[in-house]
Amino acid sequence: MSLYLTFVANNNTNQLLACYSKDGSNWSPSTPVQGQASKAALALAVFQNKLWAAFVANNATSDLLVSSSANGQAWSPSTPVQGQASKAAPAILGRDGAL
Repeated sequence: MSLYLTFVANNNTNQLLACYSKDGSNWSPSTPVQGQASKAALALAVFQNKLWAAFVANNATSDLLVSSSANGQAWSPSTPVQGQASKAAPAILGRDGAL
């Protein structure tokens, strides 16, 4: 089992990056989240055995987008959360089963 961390790069690209740790102390080098960038911090959750990242588009639309990964390193292209935009970072919670 691993711990995953996603974050916005500390430069003018706003590139989304991900890394992981098997012990919480030693971390892998960061890898890009499929060429995605965000205006704000992103949220991360586990759902259906995948990591899901939710974030605000790094453009004038401020659309909410999601991307998923089966291994924390290779990410799907982002897809919009239909009709939703935000000025701030989103929150996401993964839960399999009925509420």
